Amino acid sequence: MEPLQGQLRAGWPGSERVRAALDRFPALEYQRGVPQDGRCSYYLEPAGLTGELTAAVAGAGLAWVYSGDRYFDVLPAGASKGAAVRALAEKLNWPMDTVLVAGDSLNDLSLFRLGAHGVIVGGAEPALGAAVGDDPLVHRPDRPGAAGILAALRSLGWVGRGGRTPRRRHALVVAYHRPPRPGRRPARTASCRP
Repeated sequence: MEPLQGQLRAGWPGSERVRAALDRFPALEYQRGVPQDGRCSYYLEPAGLTGELTAAVAGAGLAWVYSGDRYFDVLPAGASKGAAVRALAEKLNWPMDTVLVAGDSLNDLSLFRLGAHGVIVGGAEPALGAAVGDDPLVHRPDRPGAAGILAALRSLGWVGRGGRTPRRRHALVVAYHRPPRPGRRPARTASCRP
């Protein structure tokens, strides 16, 4: 997937340059210990999200996303979770009606603009639900995390009770956007073709 990463990170000047360009904004607190490949992540209280800050990011030819009333990420222009899923789906020839995306905060909003099936899991940031609106493709189970995703998969008929997979023409592939943390045992990767 390296070619896709390169495509999504085109024009990225690197975290150090971004930090230097935004150093004049004392409200930004750099997130240490968080992977910063292709992004620059900060803590930011709502009062610090000013037009001057967002204009500085845009003026540098970059994009930003704010979520949870405290997380401010600076990204390459055009990069987002939605753009990454779209690029992957196009590369693998997956029609959007065979894709399910999931989210719990505003940094996931771009996923819900793809025309794919979606699930806003229980306990999600209310602002995400408000921004998505009444999209009939979006499921809103009460259960959080993986349990909410499983509820959506069942609702779509993509997974049956007891983990049985109904007969389908397509494989069920589950992907998660964060790599394992150092020192933690990596999750198993599996795919199945029903």
